[in-house]
Amino acid sequence: MTYYFAVGSYNAAAAGPFTIEITGPSGPPPCLGDINHDGVVGGADLGLLLGNWGFSGTGDLNNDGIVTGADLGLLLGAWGVCP
Repeated sequence: MTYYFAVGSYNAAAAGPFTIEITGPSGPPPCLGDINHDGVVGGADLGLLLGNWGFSGTGDLNNDGIVTGADLGLLLGAWGVCP
């Protein structure tokens, strides 16, 4: 993807080189439920989710701050090989 920028300055003091850095994900978006990033939502991911049950962080698939049944439902709904 190419971006074009028009840059100007109000006076000579504002002139000079500048750098714009744009970062983003590389590759396809992550597969919801694939906690260990192996390309499959399976038993290993289920183990990670259950190991963090009631806590925040790993396994909190809906980003509500705690691993609960809602996250388990998302994981089970995504079960299998990631698209």
